[in-house]
Amino acid sequence: MNNKSENKILVKGGFPLRGKVVLQSSPTLSCFLTTLMLICRTKVELRGDFLDNLVSDYIHLLNNSGFNIKNNVDSLQILEPFNINDCSYSGNLDLSHKFLYILSLAEKGYVEIKSNEELIDFFKYLGFVIEEKNKVSKVYNKLATDRESITFYKMNEEYFLLAILAFMLNKKQFSISMSDSTYEIILLLEELKQYGVVKEISYGNFINIQFDMSELDHKFTKEITVPKDSNEFVFFALCAIATNGEVEIQGINPKHLASSLKIFSEVGAGYDSLSTESMKIWGSHSSDLKSLNISETGGYLNLTKLGILPILSVSQKLDGVSKISLEVETYKSLIRDINRLGCTINVEDSYVSCTSQGKVKDGKIYMEEHKEIDNYVRLLASLLSTEQIEIYDFSYLSYINNNIFKKLLDLGAKIEYIEEV
Repeated sequence: MNNKSENKILVKGGFPLRGKVVLQSSPTLSCFLTTLMLICRTKVELRGDFLDNLVSDYIHLLNNSGFNIKNNVDSLQILEPFNINDCSYSGNLDLSHKFLYILSLAEKGYVEIKSNEELIDFFKYLGFVIEEKNKVSKVYNKLATDRESITFYKMNEEYFLLAILAFMLNKKQFSISMSDSTYEIILLLEELKQYGVVKEISYGNFINIQFDMSELDHKFTKEITVPKDSNEFVFFALCAIATNGEVEIQGINPKHLASSLKIFSEVGAGYDSLSTESMKIWGSHSSDLKSLNISETGGYLNLTKLGILPILSVSQKLDGVSKISLEVETYKSLIRDINRLGCTINVEDSYVSCTSQGKVKDGKIYMEEHKEIDNYVRLLASLLSTEQIEIYDFSYLSYINNNIFKKLLDLGAKIEYIEEV
């Protein structure tokens, strides 16, 4: 996707956000579960909301490649027969095309890749037979080595999902270990555990997941519900806190996000679980905040930790300096952008420090492609300004969350779309 334009959104913050938000289905997990169902050739119906641009584009890509999927907006139906086209890929692929690569491997028995060493190395590591000729790698759906497990020493959500799909092409049982996780992966594993696809999860220095892909036709019921978008949950919780508002969020069991809720309470937020699928969260009206020292490094907390930085920065009375561990290099451009708006965030070797007395002023924000978490934080920072913020390239965020700006408007945000002529 590359939709750069001079169209912009004007945001004026300083208004408490109040109301109810119904979370969208996770776009990434929608695409993953669609791919899994196609590999299984199961008649299971996926339930969710599939108007998201990313998901709609993936369904369109699949149908153009010879698959047969009916999008009913709130459900996906897989129809047969398939008539898969030959596929050859080159360059850097987005996750949707990598999923299609796996499907091509399953249906055609091979696929050709050009100029993507990372993906080729991934399949080599899993033991797939690969022939290389004239800078083209031909990957076959058969194994040269009998590998039944893989370990991620650094969490990579994209390749974790690809590993599940790649293993199940040739293995009924396999295991994946990871040093870290994300909320999306946790929600997915909980969903798959209900059907016996995830057999066991053990926790230690690494999280180890045992998968059992045998008899999938008997394990899956008539429908599977796609987990909701955990990043959207964290974003709207942060919005309530940042604006001293009150937002009811529906769609995710709060127990799965306990680590984030603990941090929210430390910055003065209150919350109440209304049911197993909804909660209400509100911001503190007190200007007094204690400094935080967050050393936990779990990737699932990245949006939470980044999102509280502008909140702490504009606090009028923060007791001391807050220190938050982060992969600093990954988020340098984001921190630079929100500091330009008036935040007071200092970058150290492996953490950022933050003092109060900052003030978000008027300015411009440019969102970045494939930077979902960063773009949520940029949007959050704009809601803290009492002046006007111009947001450009906002389609990079709306591509993975169609209704993000409408939901903010419904909560009382002051947002205006400007189309440049």
